Amino acid sequence: MESTASRQLQHNAYTVGWVCALSKEMTAAIAMLDEVHMGLTSPPNDDNSYQLGSIGGHNIVIACLPDGGTGTTSAATVAMKMISTFQSVRIGLMVGIGGGVSKKVHLGDVVVSCPDGDLPGVVQWDMGKAESGGKFKHTGSLSKPPTSLRTTITKLKAYHGGLTESKVPEYLQQMLKHPGRDKFARPQHAKDILFKSSNTHKNAPDDPVEDDTDEEVDSDDMDQDGCKFCDKTQVIKRSERPMKIHYGVIASGNQVIKDTVVRDRIYHQFDSKVLCVEMEAAGLMDSFPCIVIRGICDYADSHKNNGWQEHAAAVAAAFAKELLTYLPQRDVEVEKPVEEMLHKIQNIDGHVTEIVSAKDQETTMKILEWVTDINFGEKYSDCLKKRLEGTGEWLLNSSEYQKWLATPSQILLCSGMPGAGKTIISSTVIEHLESQSLNTDTALAYLYCDYNKKNHQTIEQLMLNLLKQLAWHKHPLPVAVTALHNQHALKHTRPQLKQIMEALRMVADEFSRVFVVVDALDEYSTQHESRRDFVNRLLTLQDKAHLSLFVTSRPITEITDGFLGHGHITMNSNGMDIRHYLSDRAPGVISFTAEKETLLDEIIKTISKASKGMFLLAAFQLDSLKDKVRKRDIEAALTKMSYPSQSTKEIYESVYNDTMERICCQLPGHKKWAMQVLGWLTYNMRPLKVVELQHALEMEPGRTTLELDENMFQADYLSSICAGLVTVETISGTIQLVHYTTQEYLRSFTHRWFPKIHSIIVTSCVTYISLQELSTSLMDESNDELQQKYPFYDYAIRSWLDHALHISWEEDNTTAQVILSYLQKVPNGVVMYWYRVKDMWYYQRRSTGLHIAAGLGCQTIILGMLNHHSIDERDSHGQAPLSYAIDMGQLGAAQFLVELGAEFEGDNWAVSHALRRNNITMTKLLIEHSSLGKAAFTSMSSLLINAQERQTLESLVHELGVEVNHPIRYGPKAINIFIEKWRSIDMVRLLLDNGADVNSQDTLRRVTPLCRVCEIHAYDVEMAKFLIERKANVNSADYERRTPLIFAVSNGKYDVARLLLEAGADASAATRDGETPLLVASREAVTNGTNNAPILELIEVLFDRGADPNTSNKKGETPILAALGVLFRQWRYDARDSEPVLRVIKLLLENGVSVNAARRDGTTALSVAREHGMHKMVALLASYDREGDRHSESEDNLSEAC
Repeated sequence: MESTASRQLQHNAYTVGWVCALSKEMTAAIAMLDEVHMGLTSPPNDDNSYQLGSIGGHNIVIACLPDGGTGTTSAATVAMKMISTFQSVRIGLMVGIGGGVSKKVHLGDVVVSCPDGDLPGVVQWDMGKAESGGKFKHTGSLSKPPTSLRTTITKLKAYHGGLTESKVPEYLQQMLKHPGRDKFARPQHAKDILFKSSNTHKNAPDDPVEDDTDEEVDSDDMDQDGCKFCDKTQVIKRSERPMKIHYGVIASGNQVIKDTVVRDRIYHQFDSKVLCVEMEAAGLMDSFPCIVIRGICDYADSHKNNGWQEHAAAVAAAFAKELLTYLPQRDVEVEKPVEEMLHKIQNIDGHVTEIVSAKDQETTMKILEWVTDINFGEKYSDCLKKRLEGTGEWLLNSSEYQKWLATPSQILLCSGMPGAGKTIISSTVIEHLESQSLNTDTALAYLYCDYNKKNHQTIEQLMLNLLKQLAWHKHPLPVAVTALHNQHALKHTRPQLKQIMEALRMVADEFSRVFVVVDALDEYSTQHESRRDFVNRLLTLQDKAHLSLFVTSRPITEITDGFLGHGHITMNSNGMDIRHYLSDRAPGVISFTAEKETLLDEIIKTISKASKGMFLLAAFQLDSLKDKVRKRDIEAALTKMSYPSQSTKEIYESVYNDTMERICCQLPGHKKWAMQVLGWLTYNMRPLKVVELQHALEMEPGRTTLELDENMFQADYLSSICAGLVTVETISGTIQLVHYTTQEYLRSFTHRWFPKIHSIIVTSCVTYISLQELSTSLMDESNDELQQKYPFYDYAIRSWLDHALHISWEEDNTTAQVILSYLQKVPNGVVMYWYRVKDMWYYQRRSTGLHIAAGLGCQTIILGMLNHHSIDERDSHGQAPLSYAIDMGQLGAAQFLVELGAEFEGDNWAVSHALRRNNITMTKLLIEHSSLGKAAFTSMSSLLINAQERQTLESLVHELGVEVNHPIRYGPKAINIFIEKWRSIDMVRLLLDNGADVNSQDTLRRVTPLCRVCEIHAYDVEMAKFLIERKANVNSADYERRTPLIFAVSNGKYDVARLLLEAGADASAATRDGETPLLVASREAVTNGTNNAPILELIEVLFDRGADPNTSNKKGETPILAALGVLFRQWRYDARDSEPVLRVIKLLLENGVSVNAARRDGTTALSVAREHGMHKMVALLASYDREGDRHSESEDNLSEAC
């Protein structure tokens, strides 16, 4: 052990830093030294107290926190000053006492920080802020210790695993030989007692409440039995054993934990892997990477006492010594000094604030970008720039908005006609919410749906964007987000919608209030069902996460019906905002001064009335006056601004017609470029930047080099020649049509205004990618120089084929020759093109020009490419040109290739592709030319599932004779797959009418069509009703013995469940695991919280239909135990004694569910309630006897609880 100070070394001789929090821990550390060294002078800014010495050849500097200085920030201060003074310190040890969390840890054991699965050795569980209900904020994990320490720990674990005994007892005995150190021995009188979590410490009647600090107290002055007033029946029985060393996760924070609710929550929060808790390590790990060693002195509960502290400090110090004796000196010497690794040391004179490293920020941004790269910030900023100051005030001052703002978890729908200014209103609301001094417990997120970006705005992408915005408010990122990233990023998979929605709910729960603004919900999609699905998902999210939701939309029935019962306000009908807008802009329209004021009043009055509350219409009407130079011309134009009996669509069509006529009356050059710009923006595959469009307009056939005019097509010029139909977003640099109604109009009249626009676009794209420098250089995302020089290349190479598919080749041989010339010049005859999957760019594909020609369906190009390629040549995916023609629905090209000798192998892949495009003519063509013959296809019932329309399905069944009951791959029949993929009762009826078995089961899960209908969220009660009417078995069961009723209850389809019960479904049918509808419903009732009225009604129906009240699963869970159990599996501690939960349990009790039934592990409902401090629940449960008889003397308790 340590000797008298024998020698003095220099600062740079010390390579091991040892940090303690308490003086008793430092005493134990000094006692473990082999040799004590003389002290050294510290710099003026270092007020730490050091003890120097050595163990096993390692020179060690020991530092201790100042009295009362426990916590992560104090530890960081001491460590930072230590490594500033002793700059050769290479490894660190944090040694001291801690509180046991896991039940396998006993008092006097040692816990050593080591990673466990995805968790590092030390996790920081709080930021020093305790919440109500015993909750704390989790802030993430921390840096790894040096490699040499981790390697030595691994070695020690192996030795202690059976090769040799630990030397901790030996070192402890050596320490105790010295006088005055008896206090560090294992306490002889203080007992190792672990109470159940539900039991709290009881003081003597006159004792004060214990202080929550860790100030040192002489244990000799303490009552040896500090828990003599506690209920000994609540002690967990454990046999005594010798000291053990545990390796695993240590949770660190700034708060002393003396609450089992907090302790147990930390334990479960980190996947039940936390062994102990302490207060200093998290502050060290980023500034002083080290191993943390803790001796266990208490169980972090209210029974906390100081009787074991000295002994715990001694065993921790003894293990630290053992660790150093196993650590080779040479391994330490190759480690970099801690000071060098930190880059920059801050001199701190009292307090260290948390510093988030650049690496952490970079990691955070990478994770958020992985979540989604969609960003609505630029859109929001552009809208604010366009907004006229003062507009939208009527909404902010309205009673509807004020009520929505003041009342949490409410919905407000703001509807208005097209062009009424809804997007500006949304941006005004966002700005107003941002100005409300939102605190860290309040979050704001917003979405801008856009007709021009709908291909990329899927439900998944929009929900991920909400998740990204909410997560951005938290540092570090919420666990739900990092877990989602960790699960998918390395595997290059994407989260499923169910996972996204659950993560959103969990993140939203971290805020006291969440505002979400969704603009232009009507522009989400042109597909009716997709929009309805998005509305349903939004409403579900709002309900589960208690969002304050603000939505703008056109007054479309499917949207307004979806929001029935919620707040609703229509856009301002008195035109205040439009008058304000006209008053600001109208003076710039009139170029003469005579009678200007009178004329301005007339303009404002007339347009305000004629625009019918639509900003867009007012802007067009005002714009139409710009070329009027006489008063009578303006008055004549104003007279025409009246649409007494026209619909909104007719009004816009009339205005757009007038605007296009004005564009056509421009000079020929201006008209030419305006038509091209409008054509490009009407049919672009994605939004274009101004610079991309400028390059596109510069392309002409035959051009080989890029020579740009410095003044080419400036943004202002492009806007002016398009007469207000085009807008430029100044921040993003995107140019687009001013409104979705503009695109609707121009697409409706394409043949009138620009009939050959796709030919123009294709010619521009192909010419661009054929430029000399691009055709000879590798153009990819890593080639920054070429990307900057040729910004249009990305769009051109990805999109030219999509535009070419819209060309009628019989009428346009010129564009065909442009494409043929390009394909013939491609190096090695291999074309790299972007293959698009579900409207998202997915991957590149290597093909030949002949494949491209076949996909385009152009016989001219096919003939031209046959001089360079074989008719059956394969691409990088093994497909022939004929497959391309089939895949793209090019019947003429497919027939042309077959006539030229192309081979058709005869499998059903090509036929399936034809069917997916509802091309029955091509289907017949392929079957006729198949080497297998028509008979081979009649047994391919898999073809049925590719039919997209009833007419196609009828042709397969009636004309080609495809069998409806022939098994498909893995056993399912066509009707099972139809239920899986489509929602059409009409098509299912056709299959049933032609012999399909309504009760057919697949061989994998043995599910029937009715089971799938009850399982899939998209189906409503109508399909289930239809199948039941067609004699579907309501008690059919899958491989796990799950019935349709189990599926319906599990998926929240309570109306379907009632229908099944009315049709004779067994209310007590059990799965292989013993799960019954009543067990599932009991859990769902608790999970749904305040919105559990429908499921409570279903539970009553289940009882009425004979459900067994005392049913139990294989775990022994009764309905009550199942309901209570789900609370804590989902961490819903805040709901544990809530009125909705009490209501569920009371309903179960009233219907005969036993209060005394126990799980297989002996747990009863009462023991669960007591363990988790559910006082009202205990009163309710205690008021019921076995078999549900009530104790009359407990009536008062019951009424009080409910």
